Amino acid sequence: MRPVDLALTILFIQIIGLVGVYSSTYTTYGFQYGLFIKQLLYIFLSWVIMYGISRVRFSSVLSLAPLIYGVNLFLLIAVMFVGKTIYGAKRWIGVGPFGIQPSEFMKASVILIVDYIIYMSPYLKAQKIAYILLSIGIPFLIIYKQPDLGSAVIMTLPVMSLVFFAKFPKNFFRYAIPIAMVIPIVAWHFMKQYQKERILTVLNPKAYYSKGGYQLIQSIISIGSGRIFGKGFLKGTQSHLLFLPERHTDFIFSVIAEEFGFVISVVIIILYLYLVLRLLSISYYLRLYTEKIYVVMVAAFIFFHSTINLAMAMGLVPVVGIPLPFISYGGSNIMVSSILLGLCFSIVNSHRETKFSLLSHDSIIKYDTGD
Repeated sequence: MRPVDLALTILFIQIIGLVGVYSSTYTTYGFQYGLFIKQLLYIFLSWVIMYGISRVRFSSVLSLAPLIYGVNLFLLIAVMFVGKTIYGAKRWIGVGPFGIQPSEFMKASVILIVDYIIYMSPYLKAQKIAYILLSIGIPFLIIYKQPDLGSAVIMTLPVMSLVFFAKFPKNFFRYAIPIAMVIPIVAWHFMKQYQKERILTVLNPKAYYSKGGYQLIQSIISIGSGRIFGKGFLKGTQSHLLFLPERHTDFIFSVIAEEFGFVISVVIIILYLYLVLRLLSISYYLRLYTEKIYVVMVAAFIFFHSTINLAMAMGLVPVVGIPLPFISYGGSNIMVSSILLGLCFSIVNSHRETKFSLLSHDSIIKYDTGD
């Protein structure tokens, strides 16, 4: 059986996203049908991708991880020469009316290549850790130079989550903890002025009103004005009067919160939380270490993407341009999320007997051992 509850959770999130995209592109100055139609197409393709990948063996895809990583690395480098510059950042490669963002696909490639390195040896010795750091470090520097610090950082977070699950050497934390404490200090030194201002804006948005504070203030106003049940569909003043910037991408949660209130906001959080916990519970029952680690990293990917975006909309973290999975407008992130989750479905489908219940975690995966 297929994990129907996971599929339904993704579908509910996508429906909320479609409503949000429709509303955020509908203003008093006209409705941008093109964006909504594109989002519908992205959602349709996401299900085609998830279904198609779910029929492919995970081990077959994992064996191609070096090739996939290499192709994505080539595309990242190509962006520097043929990429389109939007809002001062060169991140996209134009393909007809669409744009491909290689940094989004690199997030999936990094997860796969790290799992592949672990597959070669499940015990993370110094050499393996060096390979992992190198596989992350190269794309991190390229993405950082685009500049896209948000994507560069979030690309590393699913791998960092392995600290709680992978088999690290005993002396690993002796070196890792001091390094982790030094990195923020060094990173601050190399940050550009506008990146530092984004961080300081969170502490005092009004002081940096013209340099990022405006976005946070308008987003917070949108969320707060929605109150319990919201102002109603297409009745959000902040978005429809164009006070809220990037309303169909980075700040789409603010649009939804203004029109549908605290209730739907909580529903969104619950849906993401359920999706993450369900993936983690599935990983607990998996016997193959590489499959377990992969599902954990996908859960971390969904968790950090959704948490950072929601916190950004609430003014709790700097504005870093992180989309809300399956809700924000944009094809690249939807496709990447679909690929990652499609492989999770593939892992589940590869086992001889699986039983999924909507509420019980005790019957997530049961194996027919022949006893």
